[in-house]
Amino acid sequence: MEITERHEQGATIALLTGKMDAESVPVFNQWFDDRMAAGHTRFVLDFGGISYLSSAGLRAVLSAGKMLDKQQGHLAICGLYGLARQVFQVSGLLDVLPIRPGVAESLAALQETSA
Repeated sequence: MEITERHEQGATIALLTGKMDAESVPVFNQWFDDRMAAGHTRFVLDFGGISYLSSAGLRAVLSAGKMLDKQQGHLAICGLYGLARQVFQVSGLLDVLPIRPGVAESLAALQETSA
């Protein structure tokens, strides 16, 4: 898995590409922990490039969301297509996590939660 990061409107936007599974989750966790340690608390995770998402990947996203909740941070998820969307749907997380179609909508949702 690769993570391409950019910053916009006070948020850290991560484009995730490749497979998010037990083998690659430590890469995501380290990336996320490093950003949290640097004081980042607003994230958009763009799953548009994810070709495979396992339960380990789903747990990593949930864990990140819980950590952000504890820090009064915010998370938005976008770009859920194909298998990644099916995994979120089957797990029931489409109704639990803030899922948006794209980055622009995710940034708007983060602005609303920060207001």
